[in-house]
Amino acid sequence: MSPERKINQPTTVSPELRKIRSEAITKRWQNPVAKAKTIEAISQSIKDKWKDPQYRKKASRASSRRMRAKWKDPDYRLRLSETHRAVWKDPKYREKRQNPDRALWEAAQENGLIERIVADNILSQAEIGKLNKFFTTGNNRRRIEDLLDKFSIAVARTA
Repeated sequence: MSPERKINQPTTVSPELRKIRSEAITKRWQNPVAKAKTIEAISQSIKDKWKDPQYRKKASRASSRRMRAKWKDPDYRLRLSETHRAVWKDPKYREKRQNPDRALWEAAQENGLIERIVADNILSQAEIGKLNKFFTTGNNRRRIEDLLDKFSIAVARTA
């Protein structure tokens, strides 16, 4: 570090050096192992930061300030409103939002989680059968409410 540069002061990087760094990072990102390690390191770093109560408080306040400022902007509110109206016109989106339990059931089936839940003895085969019957016939929700909660927890533990 040069003597005149102070700590935490930005440095100027030449366009040539920027290009070299960019190419190196792009090349590294093509390697699946390196990419996975990088993603895991970033993820762990973020998780560690959020464990600090002071960081969490500071980040939450900053986020709240940004959102309050956005909601004061009439253009932002209009864009958001139009986007939501358009998205809710999609029948698939509407079904998933109106029936999140069914969406969770279908995702668990598609990803092989049902078998793992039974294999790990989180839910019995009989309970899975009741859930399957509920989702295929649309039976009374009240009779299965506790089992739906248990299923949601099981998917979260298994996924």
